[in-house]
Amino acid sequence: MLSCAANYLLKNFWHNYVHRAIQGITSENYHSFGGEARDQSDFTADNIGTLLFLRSYGVEILTSGRSRSDRSAAIRDLLRRNRCNLVFAERDRLRIERTSKLRNDERWEEAQWQFRRRVAMAISNLLVERGAAVVSLGVYFRGEKPTREGWFFHNQNVVVQINGRYFVCNHVPYIPDPAKDQKPQTRAKAYERREELADSAVGQYMSALEQDHELRTYAQSELLALSARLRIPL
Repeated sequence: MLSCAANYLLKNFWHNYVHRAIQGITSENYHSFGGEARDQSDFTADNIGTLLFLRSYGVEILTSGRSRSDRSAAIRDLLRRNRCNLVFAERDRLRIERTSKLRNDERWEEAQWQFRRRVAMAISNLLVERGAAVVSLGVYFRGEKPTREGWFFHNQNVVVQINGRYFVCNHVPYIPDPAKDQKPQTRAKAYERREELADSAVGQYMSALEQDHELRTYAQSELLALSARLRIPL
């Protein structure tokens, strides 16, 4: 329990550190940033926070797309341990309770954001595990449409940005209404769709990385520049 708690708090610490040290976003001015600016700031804080979190445990951060099996296994263990508690489940329960009181459009905006962030985190985790860590990434939706039931959906495939390269994924998002009593298969489908989108994006980036020497050089130089800025060896 102590190991899992320390793991969770350390990851949260680095997330907040990125907001403050890199982005200049603090608890005092956080509410001045909203919309896409806040979304992108969290994509970055989640991603770079993960790199710093893993480095704290002595994991080497690689960018070329190569990783030893023991290194990848160690990363998977640390990331799984980070979720080995009830904090996320309780947070999700409270968010659902809160969003049920919102208007449909406000609830939709929150649900979209949660889906995008989880896709981005899945991409970040896969990349660092496979030795292809990046400094920047983002997840974007297109083709919003209303449903007859007053909810919404997207009819165009998800777009992902990874280290400045843009990729069209193989699926549209699947975002059920969080205020409704979701069946286990509904939650499972949303999780599977997030994993499919992450696999699609990471597969395309890994292929580009394999074929493009300049992209590999850029990925390494971006990590070194980040390390120099933070004065933390990555």
